[in-house]
Amino acid sequence: MDETFRSSQEWLQEMLQSFNDVAWSADSTTWETLFLSQSAEIVYGRPVSEFFDNCHLWRSLIHPNDRNQVETLIPVLF
Repeated sequence: MDETFRSSQEWLQEMLQSFNDVAWSADSTTWETLFLSQSAEIVYGRPVSEFFDNCHLWRSLIHPNDRNQVETLIPVLF
């Protein structure tokens, strides 16, 4: 069963990395980044490692005109 799980995980990671869009997963309590696809480097212009080092980095990348709406919706979504 462990080998099947590992194989599925590898397949999922390869699939997510193949997208041009950003695939992102984070802990809903701590905001710790759990997964971020390589395409984030192109979209955000920052190394993926920065998102793992700073779990709130994404908030600084929200356009200022959208920031209030995003902050209002976060509690509703999580």
